[in-house]
Order: sequence, then structure tokens, then C-alpha cells
Amino acid sequence: MKISAGIGSVDDLREMAAAGADSVYFGYVPPEWYRRFGEGTALNRREALSYNVQIGSRAELLILRDLCRILRIPARVVFNAPQYPKAALPHVLSVVREAAEAGFRDIIAADRPLIRRLAAGGDGVPSGLRLYVSGEYGELNYHAVRELAAFGAAGIIFPRQTAIAEMAALTAAFPSLEYEAFVLNEKCHFTGAYCSSLHTDVLGALCRLPCRLAAGTEGKAELPGHDPGPERAEGEAGISPGSGGCGLCALPALRSAGITSLKVVSRGCDRETAAASVRCLRTALDLLAETPSPEAYRERILGTLFPEGCGGDCYYDETRQGVCLRR
Repeated sequence: MKISAGIGSVDDLREMAAAGADSVYFGYVPPEWYRRFGEGTALNRREALSYNVQIGSRAELLILRDLCRILRIPARVVFNAPQYPKAALPHVLSVVREAAEAGFRDIIAADRPLIRRLAAGGDGVPSGLRLYVSGEYGELNYHAVRELAAFGAAGIIFPRQTAIAEMAALTAAFPSLEYEAFVLNEKCHFTGAYCSSLHTDVLGALCRLPCRLAAGTEGKAELPGHDPGPERAEGEAGISPGSGGCGLCALPALRSAGITSLKVVSRGCDRETAAASVRCLRTALDLLAETPSPEAYRERILGTLFPEGCGGDCYYDETRQGVCLRR
């Protein structure tokens, strides 16, 4: 399984690559988009403006392209707003064309009309695009994935709430696709495809408040190598890797289920926290490769990454069998 990490600026790329990421994904929003549509109609689910979560100019896009080539790390551009107003779709396609002309032809999308338009091709749609379908689409069953496969999708990013058994059934039914699952950070109690909130500077904290209260903080252990500092109202900066959603104990089950890529979310993380998350996942994958059984693997990550016990904030509760990884 490979590691896919989010970046919010060109400066993030070297650190994610050094930490062990195999690929990156990013949002690109040119200034013209904000002038026309403002912040309320977003190109992707990184809607905040107060910190670096987007590539914001063509010049920066070209620098990122060159750096990706130097580091030999592939990158995907994210257009994963769950839906776009009909009037905005031609402008979304123009940004897709701009990204493709700069050399980025791997696209993550969620809006069904946009996916259909990219699949149809012609009329200004760049050739040679590889389409990955975001979890914001809501690929929740066989019929949805079958349709996306018919559209020519290269891969599926499962929504956060997808059970591992459901992933396994879908990967077996459509083995030619690539499959990606969440594994660290940004655990959310909402299903993205049915969420009408925005991750803006003002509204971001509202998304997490009920989940934070339900999860609590007692017993949470920090993973090594990073001082999280104070928690912030917006974003995950200040949250230790794994405390905002963790699936490291589920890696054996995810591998068996046919997952080919693991998604490390970094929206709202500072660069050091995001890199620490990638390093922890790389360590876990190395342990998985060296360990013969899921039980032995769980014991090794408990001793290596969670010496004081994990906090139980797991993406995949079914892998824990009702018992938190605690000493």
C-alpha cells in the first residue's frame, strides 16, 4: 500500500516526500475564481483562506510541477466540492484545463455532472486525464462503483464511514480500479457527500464540536517526534498524529480488503504535524511488511508508536474488536 498525503503549498512537497509519501494531492484555486464566485462557492473542500491550503497562482502551479518532476513524486489536483452550481461548471472545466496544461492530468472529482463531463471528453476537456473519484461523491454501493467504472474512473477514494467489509466486497467486484482509504487525521462524523457545511475560517470549528465532545480527550497518547502545542479552533494544527482519527491498527485488514493507497489528511495541519503523520504511517507500513500476523503487527505498533496506549479514536472500530489498543 502506498501513502497519499495532502499539501497546501509548494513548500510542503519536499517535507512530505522526505517523510515517506509516495504521492501527494492538492487544491488549485486561481485568483480569478475568487473574484467571480467568492469563498462560498468552492472548487474543493479546502475552503479556508487564513492559512496555506491551496496552490493560488499559475506561477506556483508551474513551480510545483517542476519540483514534482525533480522529486519524482506524482500529484493529483482536487476538485472535490460535492456539487457545483450549473453556471460554475464551465469555469471549473477551465481550471481543470489550466492544471492539465501545466502537466497535472490526475484529477480528483466528486460532482457527478463534472465527472460525466470529464468522462465524455471533447469540447475543451483535456485528453489523457486520469479520474479519481473523491469520497465526497458517496461511492457507497456496488451500483455507484459500477457506474464510475463505466465512466472510466482510474480509482475510488472510499468515504470515511465505509466499513472494511464493504470495501472488500467492492474491490473484489471491480478489481481493475485503484482504491484509497482514510487512515490518519480529520475523522468526521458527517458523510461528505451529504454535507452542506464549508471548511471556512469562520465555520470550520462547527464541524468538529460534537465529535470532539463525544470522543473526549482522556487517555489519548501523543505519538513520538512532535510537540503538538496548543489546540486551535480551526484545523488540526496542534493535534498529535492519530488523535484526530487513526486507522493504523487496521492496516492488515485494509491490505486484505484490496486497498492500494492510504490517505493522510492534512487540511488544517501545520507542516510539521502533517509530516509527523506521514512518518508514523511509513513506520507502520514497514512494521506491517516485517510482521507475519495481524496480532503480532498490532503488538508491534502498540510498543513502537503507542507505548502509552492509543486514544481509541479509530476510523475502523471493527478492527479493534471492542478493545482499545491500551496497555
